[in-house]
Amino acid sequence: MEGTTGTSVYAMRAITTAEDRAAVKRLVEERNRWLATRLIAGPSMTEAGTTVPEESLTVGLFEDDQPVGCLRLQRQPRHEAHWAAEPAEPSLLLSFAHSTPGRASDRIGQLMSIWAQDFAARLGMASVRCEIPGSPAVLSEGRRPGRLLRHLRDRCGWQIKHHGRTPAGRPVALLQLPALARPDLAPLILCRVPLTIRDAARAPHTSIGSQP
Repeated sequence: MEGTTGTSVYAMRAITTAEDRAAVKRLVEERNRWLATRLIAGPSMTEAGTTVPEESLTVGLFEDDQPVGCLRLQRQPRHEAHWAAEPAEPSLLLSFAHSTPGRASDRIGQLMSIWAQDFAARLGMASVRCEIPGSPAVLSEGRRPGRLLRHLRDRCGWQIKHHGRTPAGRPVALLQLPALARPDLAPLILCRVPLTIRDAARAPHTSIGSQP
């Protein structure tokens, strides 16, 4: 498949403009409608680009200048009490992950995972982590949490490192990928996410509807 992001198929860039925020919001709403029609509970409708900790940044995976996925990156995550079994190593924490529905064959989740591994390596971090609802029991069940855990483990390469409960009592699973430099990634995913939050806030890029 050949895209229009220069010579790359996709581009990952920070969500910093009103146009990009609106496009990502539409993606999230479309994803949640798709889930609702299948009677699957969707994630929070929190809008990308709203106020988040200073060390956090929302990024989007773009194809033909339209977002097909988004992630929120936290570069200095707090080591939560329910992660106590895991070492407090430098890691990139992912949240707010969404992808365009109906594109399973494109493996958008896997592409964003691969990109995150490379970005974490460029930051000098040891791993990439994410936390999703789930417990050991749901892995053997057919409900959505079990399917999501199996998808991330079996299709995207994530390791289920730890199960615990949040301070509110919600069962969660901590998943992890090793940071991994991928110098040959650019032909597939062009990275336009600066290594510092300050640079991301002022990094110029073309807005939606134009050639990036």
